[in-house]
Amino acid sequence: MLAEQEKYQFTVTTLFSVEHGIRGNADAGLGDDNHIDKHSGLPIVSLYGRDEDGRSRAHPTEAQLANVDIVIYDLQDVGVRFFTYTISLHHMLESLQKYHKKMMVFDRPNPLGSHVYGPILEEAYISGIGMHPIPMVHGLTSGEFARMITGEGWLTNFNDTHLAGLWQQTPSVAR
Repeated sequence: MLAEQEKYQFTVTTLFSVEHGIRGNADAGLGDDNHIDKHSGLPIVSLYGRDEDGRSRAHPTEAQLANVDIVIYDLQDVGVRFFTYTISLHHMLESLQKYHKKMMVFDRPNPLGSHVYGPILEEAYISGIGMHPIPMVHGLTSGEFARMITGEGWLTNFNDTHLAGLWQQTPSVAR
């Protein structure tokens, strides 16, 4: 995407990092620190863990979104409730709603297919690794999950025109 900026006349201003880092190679529970990416020269804003003052980094701030018109969500989910990327997606949607920004989901098939399996998370057990009342294996793509977050009312008064993307669940690829 970074290589196509000039051709398609857009500018990437910020990279947002989730639990496993900007390139997916950080150990579970560690995430990235805020820093400048050595490959692109862009700022990386970590959305996982806590900052040096102990505050949660889950929601990007107004300042961190100041130079952003639209957030491109381009992450592969693994199709299970306790994978933190869907929680990061929810928190990002909350911030985008608050600061009147938009999101586009670049979707891909759920590696577990459209199968749904397991118990639904009970409200008493909501945590940083499970915040939605969904089955253990949810059967959704990231785009479908974003639509579920907004459609189920988990975000109040969400303007659905601020969420765009192409997604269509394909037949199960899991065997």
